Amino acid sequence: MDKDTIELVLAAAESYVATLDDDEMGYEDFEAETQLIDAFGIQEIGDDAHRCATWLCVLASQKVLYGWAALECESDLPSQTIEAVSKWVQEGIQPRDWQLLTTPAQARRKGRVIMDCDTCRAEPIASAAAQTARFARTAASKDAAEVLCDVFSAISEGVYWSERDPMDFQKWVGTVAIPAALELRRLSEAELYS
Repeated sequence: MDKDTIELVLAAAESYVATLDDDEMGYEDFEAETQLIDAFGIQEIGDDAHRCATWLCVLASQKVLYGWAALECESDLPSQTIEAVSKWVQEGIQPRDWQLLTTPAQARRKGRVIMDCDTCRAEPIASAAAQTARFARTAASKDAAEVLCDVFSAISEGVYWSERDPMDFQKWVGTVAIPAALELRRLSEAELYS
């Protein structure tokens, strides 16, 4: 990505952090999230801008992915999905079955669909992973915006790494995830779970 585009993305991230109230996350219009993704200037599927924006979705999904196992959900489809999309972004390796990856895993525990209070934690994790794969295939800003909203939803329902409250999600996106996404850089555990 060129310097001007990087500056636009960083400015959009700054605006995203400064103007977005937590209570606004998760609504169907995804306006703030869509504007952030649009700042990448994606021209076509697989271009540098698309790969960087997809990497942002990978990083965001990884922030809550551990919650799937912590909730004792069966199947590791969300992890497989994020790993497959990571390989596509980093190495250009196409997954064998994009269709499988773009379908959210059903949250099951002990063979039964999770129907208790863990539903609101597990479903957004599965959705974030599937939407990450969908965005890799479509480059549609709405798909990436949904990833950010799903991750926020999982965090707001209690899926976060430490006993202390995590960094405000929007701040984390703007100050930790966006700079790493622009470099296609993996996050340290400290960065991921801050």
